[in-house]
Order: sequence, then C-alpha cells, then structure tokens
Amino acid sequence: TSRGAIVDEEALADALECGAIAGACLDVFEREPLDASSRLWDFPTVLVTPHSADYVADWAVRYADRFTENLARWNEGRPLVSEIAL
Repeated sequence: TSRGAIVDEEALADALECGAIAGACLDVFEREPLDASSRLWDFPTVLVTPHSADYVADWAVRYADRFTENLARWNEGRPLVSEIAL
C-alpha cells in the first residue's frame, strides 16, 4: 500500500514478469490514469481500479466509530476489531 509516486512501475512489471511477485492490485500510478502502453496492463494477475475505487460516503463516521470501539477494547485488554496479527 502506498502512493503512486512511490512505486517504480517498470520494476514492478519486471518483478511480475520474472515471478518474484505473483500479482498486484493498483489504484494509483506515477501518472494517472495509467498509460495505455504500460506493461502492467499485460499481466492477468494485476488488478487496476480507478483511484476512487475505495470511496465510502460515511468513511469518517465509520473510522471514528471503529477508533472509539478499539480504544475502549484496548483500555479493557480485549482484542481489537479487525486486528491483524503478524
């Protein structure tokens, strides 16, 4: 997960081509929209979506609700909602 300017699209295409990584899901690019000549379009394991693909109208309220709930859980020593264990 990152901003478009962080990803070296040519290096990503090279990594996909040699099998160093299996796939990628992208919604931001060095230049938007993704150029029609980009090699990234050629990989069946690359999902390209519009930059607005994650828009949720009430995201701020949902974010605040989840934060509040997780803060209470943290203070009570309970597991967090949507916690990712590494």
